[in-house]
Amino acid sequence: MLAPQQEVEVDVRKEDQDRINEFGRNNSRLADVRDEIKALQDKLETLDDANTEVMMGEGDDVQLFIGESFVKVSEEYAQEYLEAQTEKTQAKVAKLQEEETSLESRQAVCIEEAFVRSFWF
Repeated sequence: MLAPQQEVEVDVRKEDQDRINEFGRNNSRLADVRDEIKALQDKLETLDDANTEVMMGEGDDVQLFIGESFVKVSEEYAQEYLEAQTEKTQAKVAKLQEEETSLESRQAVCIEEAFVRSFWF
C-alpha cells in the first residue's frame, strides 16, 4: 500500500474507463474461450481413441455410452455416431477459435489505444 504522500490522484476519462472495462470483459471471455477449446480438444482425442477401438473390433456389437446408460449397437452405428460427434465437436472448436482470434485482435486494439493515449497525453 502506498503512503499518503506517494498517492497520486489521476483523472480518468469516461472513454478510457470504458476501454479498461472492455479490456477486462474481453480478457475474461478470452480465458473462458481458451478453457472451452482445451476441453473440446480433449473430447476430440477421446472420440478418436474410441473410434480407433471400434475399428479394431471384430465386427461385434459394441456398448455405446449414451446419457447415463450403455446401449448395445452395431459397429457401423457406433462408427457413424462417433464420426458425427467428432464433426460436431470440430465445428464448435472452429467457432471458438474464430471468437478467440476476434477477441485477441480487439485486445490488441484496446492496448494500442491505451498506449497512444498515455504516450501523447
